[in-house]
Amino acid sequence: MSTLAAVPRSIWEMAGITEHLGGPEGTRRLLALCGMHPGERVLDVGCGTGHTAVMLVRDYGVRLVALDCLAVNTAATRRRVDKQCLLRDPRVTRADGHNMPFADGEFDLVIAESVLAFCRAADVLAEFRRILRPGGVVGLNEMTLLQSPPRELEEILQITFGIHAQEANGWRRLLAEAGFDQLRDDVRRFSLREQARSHRQVDGLGGYVQAMTKGLANLRLSRVFLSRTMLGAWRRFLPLIGYGLYAARRAP
Repeated sequence: MSTLAAVPRSIWEMAGITEHLGGPEGTRRLLALCGMHPGERVLDVGCGTGHTAVMLVRDYGVRLVALDCLAVNTAATRRRVDKQCLLRDPRVTRADGHNMPFADGEFDLVIAESVLAFCRAADVLAEFRRILRPGGVVGLNEMTLLQSPPRELEEILQITFGIHAQEANGWRRLLAEAGFDQLRDDVRRFSLREQARSHRQVDGLGGYVQAMTKGLANLRLSRVFLSRTMLGAWRRFLPLIGYGLYAARRAP
């Protein structure tokens, strides 16, 4: 795919576009899989602009730390938290998920949505295991390929977007190798309708359009997304794209 320039994730995020497949409804399904309880110590890794962080505190009553590696995201999360006037504010921290500033066994639950596909997944999962108490749970929402991908799709995802997506068995294997016992998972096909509904729920349709306009004003983004090559590729490969919700328990 030499005709497609790489688009770092940070460019999307600088444009104010942070999302995960399945949106808020996917997050609620993931939390149900994890069996979360009020008062638990929860870490939201890759918190983006803070929508999940606010949901966790407001609707689930947990003791939350929201973490992201980008200052633009932690600032956006703080702004969202301030607007919500929550009874218990989350702690917002800027740090790298590969090396987090937390004690061993500090959390009951770690949530990561659209994070591991952009990281050294095995290293981040090792950190998750370290900071979880024995029996603690990790909940993942990650892009999941619904069948073995053709080489062209792998190159688009990895070279152009920096996404290292897996099939469901790949994510399950990574969890097992990191010392987690599988609890349950839920793999679904990507839905444009579901994502459109997610955009309205998070920031309103106007907010998403504004962010998209800002993002596509960046020449690096527009040259990729508005190219004939990319538009044709997505028409062919979209049926192969899904997302998986994975809940696993730290083994003793």
